[in-house]
Amino acid sequence: MDDGPAGHAMTEIALALAMGFFCLMVLALVSTGTPEGDGQAPGSRTGTAARAVEALATAPAGTAAEAMRPSDRLVVFHGGRFLGADRRPLEPAILDAPAPDGGRLVLAVDPAQPMAEVLAARRRLAADELVVTPLDAAWLAVLEGGGLP
Repeated sequence: MDDGPAGHAMTEIALALAMGFFCLMVLALVSTGTPEGDGQAPGSRTGTAARAVEALATAPAGTAAEAMRPSDRLVVFHGGRFLGADRRPLEPAILDAPAPDGGRLVLAVDPAQPMAEVLAARRRLAADELVVTPLDAAWLAVLEGGGLP
């Protein structure tokens, strides 16, 4: 016996409600299943990365969220080229070698540069610890031919 269109509509509504309740159940299980603390296995760097992203998000605009360390290596990506702190061109291959003192690689980019170009430049560097930062007005003036930073 067929109930006609009314029976099909009720079946559709029941299925939609069941899917909605299932999604809510999965969301509740995922949100309550987070372990206490940073929740990272020993040796994992994800907790450190999450804290770094949080520091960047809460830093006031125009200020550094984290100061450069003496062991950090500065690399400027401008005009499709990698430049050193002395503004001489660098090959990305020589940047792949780990720093002897264990420093990070700091990639400074033009803030007006499209994100696709920044990500492409990031992919060309195989550094374990890489920090991407925008260039300030003084560096942009120097790179455009203005003067010394």
